[in-house]
Amino acid sequence: MCIEPFFPFDCTCISMKITLKLGEGLVYEVVDGSNSFPHFYGPSRSFIPLPLDAVTKAEKLHLSGGQFSCSMLERAA
Repeated sequence: MCIEPFFPFDCTCISMKITLKLGEGLVYEVVDGSNSFPHFYGPSRSFIPLPLDAVTKAEKLHLSGGQFSCSMLERAA
């Protein structure tokens, strides 16, 4: 998973399932030449907060042995 190089320490990271279309505010950025990571900047990169009604599920990622895991990621694999 592309998140490990950015958070190799104990931190709180959340995986979210989003159902609403976020339009141009959602940008997929290539992080290591082969993986992309979604970032939400808001329309025209206005940095408005993510609308809470767009989130249908959120789950804390657990760090173990240098790898993050959560049930949503396991189902997606």
